[in-house]
Amino acid sequence: MPGWRLLAQAGARVLGCGARGLGADPGLERRNLHSKSSTWWDEHLSEENLSFVKQLVSDENKTQLTSKLNPLKDEPWPLHPWEPGSFRVGLIALKLGMMPLWTKDGQKHAVTLLQVQDCHVLKYTPKEDHNGKIAAL
Repeated sequence: MPGWRLLAQAGARVLGCGARGLGADPGLERRNLHSKSSTWWDEHLSEENLSFVKQLVSDENKTQLTSKLNPLKDEPWPLHPWEPGSFRVGLIALKLGMMPLWTKDGQKHAVTLLQVQDCHVLKYTPKEDHNGKIAAL
């Protein structure tokens, strides 16, 4: 068996037919980079059913997006009373997502959108009075 394989490889080199076929120029190869991806429901549907399924899927996607992307529909966070000795530094926010932002000179920056639910500054402590490194609210 190994002899037949060697003979076939030698014949392919002599005749000039490799994986590309007889006399094919390697510079003229075409590659298909944009192939249609088929889904499980795309195989055996009529045109009428295909349009119905596409409409149904798009409607379901729209309802999911509208219910998840509207931060105003969220319930407000419960307010806890301030207690002596409690120590909270910084800002608590909800990340809404990211989006591009362009400057006046045309540079593109990725920015993060944050939603601050409720912010009350109770007391400001300068860094000299706090720990010498950072200020505290």
